[in-house]
Amino acid sequence: MPARIDHHAATSADSRRTRPGVTFASFQALGMDAGLEAARWAEELGFNSFWTAETTGAEAFATLAAAGAAATRLGLGTGVLALQLRTPLLAVQGAATLQALHPDREISLGVGVSSPVVVDRWHGATYGDAPLAQARDWMAVARALIGGDKVRHESTHYSLGPTRLGVRLDHRRPRLVLGALNTQMLRLAGATADGVLLNYLPASAVPWCIQQVRTGEQTAGRPPGSVRISAYVHVGVCDPEVARPKGRRDLFGYAVVPAYARAFTRAGFGEEIAAFTAAMDVGDRDTAITAMSDAMVDAIDICGDAATVSDAVEAYHQAGVDEAIIMPLPWGEDRMATIRATMEATAPLRVSTDGNIRRERLSIAESGFRTQGHQMIEWVADYWQRTDDLPVGPSVEPGWVRDQLDPHPPQLGGDLAGALADLDRVIVPALTHWQAPGFFGYFPANASPPAVLAELVSAGLGVQGMLWATSPAVTELEQHMLDWLVEACGLPEVFRHRRADGSTGEGGGVLQDSASSGTLCAILAARHRLGIGTSDGPSVDDCVVYGTAETHSSLEKDARVAGIPGSRVRAVPTDPDLAMDPSALKTMLADDQAAGLVPLLVCATAGTTSTGAFDPVEAIAEVTEPLGIWLHVDAAWAGSAAIDPEYRWVIAGVERADSYLFNPHKWLMVNFDCSAFWVRDRAALTEALSIVPEYLRTARSDAGEVVDFRDWQVPLGRRFRSLKLFFVLRHYGLEGLREHIRAGVADATWLEEQIDRHSNLELVAPRSLALVCLAHVAGDEATQHLLDAIDSDPRYLCTRTLVDGRLAVRVAIGSPRTTRATVEGFWRFIDTSASQ
Repeated sequence: MPARIDHHAATSADSRRTRPGVTFASFQALGMDAGLEAARWAEELGFNSFWTAETTGAEAFATLAAAGAAATRLGLGTGVLALQLRTPLLAVQGAATLQALHPDREISLGVGVSSPVVVDRWHGATYGDAPLAQARDWMAVARALIGGDKVRHESTHYSLGPTRLGVRLDHRRPRLVLGALNTQMLRLAGATADGVLLNYLPASAVPWCIQQVRTGEQTAGRPPGSVRISAYVHVGVCDPEVARPKGRRDLFGYAVVPAYARAFTRAGFGEEIAAFTAAMDVGDRDTAITAMSDAMVDAIDICGDAATVSDAVEAYHQAGVDEAIIMPLPWGEDRMATIRATMEATAPLRVSTDGNIRRERLSIAESGFRTQGHQMIEWVADYWQRTDDLPVGPSVEPGWVRDQLDPHPPQLGGDLAGALADLDRVIVPALTHWQAPGFFGYFPANASPPAVLAELVSAGLGVQGMLWATSPAVTELEQHMLDWLVEACGLPEVFRHRRADGSTGEGGGVLQDSASSGTLCAILAARHRLGIGTSDGPSVDDCVVYGTAETHSSLEKDARVAGIPGSRVRAVPTDPDLAMDPSALKTMLADDQAAGLVPLLVCATAGTTSTGAFDPVEAIAEVTEPLGIWLHVDAAWAGSAAIDPEYRWVIAGVERADSYLFNPHKWLMVNFDCSAFWVRDRAALTEALSIVPEYLRTARSDAGEVVDFRDWQVPLGRRFRSLKLFFVLRHYGLEGLREHIRAGVADATWLEEQIDRHSNLELVAPRSLALVCLAHVAGDEATQHLLDAIDSDPRYLCTRTLVDGRLAVRVAIGSPRTTRATVEGFWRFIDTSASQ
């Protein structure tokens, strides 16, 4: 963002100066979307108001109503309406309706006498031969109507009454603003208006205009300064050499109006207007345009770098303008980018009297939060819809994303709109779209609307839940959600924080970031229970943990983190279904004990990553319990299915486990990260992980009255993850989540049936819930051809695996955006590919 000066440096007019506004008048040709975007930018950047004009383009009040919805804090103003085209009552109705819709905002009804071209030629109305008198009558009627009076009025221009405004208003009422250029209209503004709006005048002409307004105030017996001085300030952050020809044409379009020609002459550009008039008298339009000199253009349509533009606005303030209304000149190569740069250069840096710049910058950011938040929610919702058509996998080369970004961080902020634009330009093309209906890779990673909203709330709250005392709601909602999941999934009562009878349980659950962290905590708890590393306990070097070749690779990583050598991570042989063989485990344990080693933990998996195999937990417990070995059950993917009683077999034997986990962020509509981890005996876990420096001590914690989840995980700090579970469960209910699980299993079952009937394809492992592993009967080369075909099709993404040394295609179904039609389309594709 360009550098800018402090627009609130001390001046004699500081007490009257308001934050600047911005007008849509100069770029209506870019369309309504451009205007609404500018309104959102204006709120983000701390502008005070949003204005629009009306000739033949967008209707003013409808435009302001839309802008008011897009930017929820800006004042709204017409600048200006041609008063000959609306009766006073009709115009006041429009402004009063805006005021009723936005009772706490400043609404400005700006009108002016326009020109014969606009009124007569373009609208077919009557400009009249006494515009000043009509303006006086118009203002008198409008003032009375806004005041709530019953109005009777008889004059040459208006005969009405009795009538009154029928829009119910609270304490705040619209301001009356009169557009004025010359002596009598400026004095009329001083006598009758709340504000005057100057336009197409250099800063040097402002003091004379103010003098006329003050004279009008004095003549009407109004206090000096009753009328706010506003001015359209024409500026653009763009190359002045490129902009000047456009500026000449712009000023030409106004010089043809006699009132503007007189104002230009009085402002010091008499030679230019004389040359212009002479050229027009002989029909030489091109010469008339070139009569607008560089000096004239540079004084009224001011273009240059950010500092030039910022200084120009300050010059108007120094000349006496109370409210600068920025008229961005979209004369750069990228018109919207030019508008944005101009607004950034003129945005208010509101430094409070105590110099608290940090708080003021936060205030500016907060002022745009509502607008940008709505934008982002719309963007995310649109993104979800677009996943039907986006290529599931990225096609960029390594380094592409970085090459699209500025190599250096911005010195100044304010370019959030640019960052948002980069989502579509840079980020989305380089994503794997996990929410796409054709995403069948890895395991699902559901992101549902209620979970995303909860994440937004959590981030907005910005709380830290390391202790009960640091945010009781974070701790207690998490306890409650873990207990809800115990009930919802049919888990053993020992895993509850609060038993059904209301008493405190010995175990409990906690939300981790991932299953990897949960398994690490299980290993650390098992170490502590055996006294590993204590003066009289076994050495960690002698500890052994057990899984199978199908166990997730995080088991070995967690063992290493816990100090156990990788060579002490055993792969227990499996049966033909790739499940752990309890007999082989028993033999392996006995051999290790005979060798003086210490069997520490056995990790049984309920739904392995590769094929979805289920280790026999009950039979494994028969082996581990007599030996006092910690039994950990990893159901990261499949555990979600237990929410449906029909699939509760997935947790068979878990009541004999020391710890258990599953990831709601995989298949239960909760976005990453959210891994639910339970222990039978919380003491083993908390004693292993509790370190209490003095600065973390609290009376309730010391008394054992509360749970501090910092003792249930490796990190100290923790996020408000449970809010996602709370929102999802409240939105879908158990039955809604069960329907989601059933749909995935049904789709996988249908796919399994097609494979069973196919001559070239076969299952390489039994279907496991919504996971199907298939291969080509002709062998690995043909299966690789099938994988390559899937990889080259932008609609689908699958991952590969090896099953007993044989290459296979994994198809993991589970996205809520996946339908039976999606699966049927995928089947037609692989059917064709497998036959080639």
